[in-house]
Amino acid sequence: FMEVQQAISAAKLQKRIGQTMTVLVDELDEEFPVAIARSYADAPEIDGNVFVEDIDKSLIKSGDLLEVEITDADEYDLFAKLIAVKTV
Repeated sequence: FMEVQQAISAAKLQKRIGQTMTVLVDELDEEFPVAIARSYADAPEIDGNVFVEDIDKSLIKSGDLLEVEITDADEYDLFAKLIAVKTV
């Protein structure tokens, strides 16, 4: 059952590559320049994450909204590059 679900999830997430989206930063990775975020449709600790790579940690903090472009996906998570930090 889980193998079937992985394939379904991976196929759905592959369709998101190239799209832009707004994500909420949950935390910053302690070792690497990566923000761990989620989209409006993702529940914390349940759904996958959006990993925003190659960020400047001095410009981003938990709770920030980011505009990102999805660059890759695996079975559960999306990977993105930063376009802009959104101001509210």
